[in-house]
Amino acid sequence: MAVQYMRHASFYTMWCGLCFLIRCLSEILIALLRAPYEVLFHKTSSPPRLYFVENSFNKDVVSRCSSLAYFKELWWATGGHVQTFLMACMPPPKREYRRESIYLPRDGVHVSVDWLEGDSVTPESPIVLILHGLGGSSTASRSVQLLAGQVAIRGYRAAVYNRRGHGFNSLLPTKTEAAAGLAPSRGQRLKSALKERTMECQCAPIFPKHVNMEDMEAVVTHLQNLYPEANKYLIGLSCGANLAVQYIARAGSSSPFLATASVSNGYNIYEGSAILKKDPIVDGLATQMLRDILGEGRLPECIQLAREAGIQIDFDAVMSSRSLQDFESLIVLPAYGYSSLEEYYDEVSCHYNIQRVVSPLLCICCEQDPMVHTSMTEIPIAAAQTNENILTVVTKGGGHIGWFDDEAFNGGVGQWYIRLFMEYIHTITELHKEKKKLDSQVRSRGRSQSRSRLRRSSSSHKDVGEAPVSQVRTKKVRVRKGRSKSRG
Repeated sequence: MAVQYMRHASFYTMWCGLCFLIRCLSEILIALLRAPYEVLFHKTSSPPRLYFVENSFNKDVVSRCSSLAYFKELWWATGGHVQTFLMACMPPPKREYRRESIYLPRDGVHVSVDWLEGDSVTPESPIVLILHGLGGSSTASRSVQLLAGQVAIRGYRAAVYNRRGHGFNSLLPTKTEAAAGLAPSRGQRLKSALKERTMECQCAPIFPKHVNMEDMEAVVTHLQNLYPEANKYLIGLSCGANLAVQYIARAGSSSPFLATASVSNGYNIYEGSAILKKDPIVDGLATQMLRDILGEGRLPECIQLAREAGIQIDFDAVMSSRSLQDFESLIVLPAYGYSSLEEYYDEVSCHYNIQRVVSPLLCICCEQDPMVHTSMTEIPIAAAQTNENILTVVTKGGGHIGWFDDEAFNGGVGQWYIRLFMEYIHTITELHKEKKKLDSQVRSRGRSQSRSRLRRSSSSHKDVGEAPVSQVRTKKVRVRKGRSKSRG
């Protein structure tokens, strides 16, 4: 029955995709009709709006990031839908990942990190940890592939964290700590996981949540142990951005990341998904991203885990659901015991914790994002106006993880947000080095001044100790001479 419902869902997804494509074509047509008017009257796009606390550090960051001054979309792709569609059409970099599996002893499940790195990297080479979006992975998300490729070209290590159940990671616990390697086929992975099923670990979750902080902490600890001397940066895309903000907010000063970027973040999942439900086309495509997780061989695993845990889940209804809220209410609520979607979404959303961020955070938002409503940008804007560690950038166009400009077809970095992110982490690193150098100079100057004060103090004590004796002796001689004269 589940297969039959998956076919019906596939037809609905195809219909949603066709409607989305029609929207893209209409935006292209509008751009073509508007182009002569803009050329004739020299219309230019408005610069990105910046929100931050005006202190010396933030002013230095803004002045050194040249991409903050200007963003102009492709002249024929000025709508949010076509910008989002372009991201899915761009060719991925021709590089292969090196997979590393990470064993989670808490419940025996594996997650993975896919590395993309050049030949010239060293143990001290900086690391960018990339968090994928809804239902994505290092290979399923074109946005992740494009970002990882640009990161690796610049001499960084790109590390893509594939969450449990994503990127062919099994949801079933295993006895062995799997060795690193390329992802096996779906059938091989499923058979292997079923054979190695063990009840020694605590029951594994039936379906992954948007945020699993214990898994994230395990991955970060693993990176720290592998490369303790390397500078580390964090960037999250879409739902991955929500996880990134959640992590640095909870980790506080113990976070190993020098800087973090949040791109196309929904911030408040409950309100965002409720607004998204009013647009059945985009909501249907987002729901398909979650169904894709079960389509990678995870559906038999979910059924087995639910049966072993004694939890009743209607998987036929899950696979035929047409909205994000319906999907998660049918599988997540019974799997974890939440009483309502609001309770679940409040736990995994970052809008409550963003004010607690104590390290540099760059929030990149778009007003024409088809998946994240414009009202969600008010959350990072309000946070940036009171928290000196947050810089929020809002553009009018750019779509969902799009931001394609003229360099997209000129051999450069076609996505403006990637250039901005690379400039941002480079600037934060340079300012961090300058601060360390200044602190070192202040400390050395303080040590030299204390030594000079100590020398002056010792010499003054020496002079003070000898002067009275000399003066007394001279006085005595003078007194004696005077007395002899008076007697004569």
